[in-house]
Amino acid sequence: EMIADVPYGEYNLTITKTCFDTFEMAVTVDCAGGMNISVFADLQEDAQATNNVFFFITEGGPLASLGADVTFTGEDTSYNFVTSDPFGGEMIADVQVGTYTYTVTKECFLTATGTVEVICDPNMGISVFIDLEEGAPNDIFFFITEGGPLASIGATVNLFNDDTSFNFVTSDPFGGEMLANVPGGTFQYAISKPCFETATG
Repeated sequence: EMIADVPYGEYNLTITKTCFDTFEMAVTVDCAGGMNISVFADLQEDAQATNNVFFFITEGGPLASLGADVTFTGEDTSYNFVTSDPFGGEMIADVQVGTYTYTVTKECFLTATGTVEVICDPNMGISVFIDLEEGAPNDIFFFITEGGPLASIGATVNLFNDDTSFNFVTSDPFGGEMLANVPGGTFQYAISKPCFETATG
């Protein structure tokens, strides 16, 4: 930019811009031998600038997750909240620029973690989209009968999907059998025993 026909003299130059530190310097306008006076200003980002951070947490669909526990941590500060808005997401206002990490936990879902770079933008907040995945483990109990109240002894049980499989032979005639910490997902089972038809599901 050019300012034309500035009289000789001493001037104070101030440059302000949102998200940047104020730039100040003294400028001397005098005879430059036919040359114009050039001023080079190196604006520095304002380390104290802030922005709003929006969290949109889904459960494999468009609705924000209810009841997810979110921790958002920077070098000098930490935020924690539980999601409660099923449509509009959640907002943390006036977060200082910098690098932050987040952890999102919810019962029956895998913990989600990540990093967010909060920059100063006067026209737009920072949006974080997190898709919670089902997959938290649970225990599965098998009660296998032979047409009566007693659990079958000696039945071979195979529980499987594309990622993993479990196999055991039943041995408890009353209490059934338990597989602990089975990851969330859809499984097929096959139960076989001599003299009985194989059961699947």
